[in-house]
Amino acid sequence: EITVAALDAGKHVMCEKPMAKTTAEAKDMIAAAKRNNKKLTIGYQNRFRTDSQYLRQVTQRGDLGEIYLGKAQAIRRRAVPTWGVFLDEQQQGGGPLIDIGTHALDLTLWMMDNYEPESVMGSTFHKLGQKANAANAWDSWDPEAFTVEDSAFGYI
Repeated sequence: EITVAALDAGKHVMCEKPMAKTTAEAKDMIAAAKRNNKKLTIGYQNRFRTDSQYLRQVTQRGDLGEIYLGKAQAIRRRAVPTWGVFLDEQQQGGGPLIDIGTHALDLTLWMMDNYEPESVMGSTFHKLGQKANAANAWDSWDPEAFTVEDSAFGYI
């Protein structure tokens, strides 16, 4: 609501992630940006890291050839943060995918020219660490996959 109102008032908008809680809300925001010819962006700061900028230049120059596989991966080595909205399902529902996974997915899609997904497959597993400074170790692996418009695919 706030984002759409700001766009309708003629303002450019930068949102924190998650952009919206539902696809419908996100589509409304995008429609408002287009309708008002205003910029709408999400605060994905990892795009501005030196290593990310370098890799983006490499991919844009074509140094790696045609990219048809992307893999997004993120690891949180500590317990769930107890500050902010991390534990508030109404504001942050989505767990680690919304918290840190979205940054890995953003970089992967950005490096691959922001393909439009054609299909998405996923499953979930829920187990939270209890130690604030412990390294993570998993005894099972459950990759996620998605495909995009030109038949490239990626894993999360």
